[in-house]
Amino acid sequence: MATINVLLADEGLTFTSSNGRTTVIRFAERPEVFQHPRHIVADFDRAEALIHQSLRSITGKWNLFAPRVELTIEKKLAGGWCEIDKRILKELFIFAGARFVELHGI
Repeated sequence: MATINVLLADEGLTFTSSNGRTTVIRFAERPEVFQHPRHIVADFDRAEALIHQSLRSITGKWNLFAPRVELTIEKKLAGGWCEIDKRILKELFIFAGARFVELHGI
């Protein structure tokens, strides 16, 4: 059972697995997906596909069990983090293939 640590900062998402594999999604490279005036995600489907691809690259193609994700949040939103933003993040990772998502830093 894999645990993946994800850091959500102003510049992007950094994925790190327990075996040391790392990958990064930079928000500046995907402005159409991650730039929204109020929420963390502008295009849910494309963000889900990017996160799914990153999870697969960390866990490997033939992993039988969905990974557990521990998401540490350092990014500040203009209006603060509301329940909708937290739910968006949890559902993004669940739909992308995570088994469980735990949020830290909010």
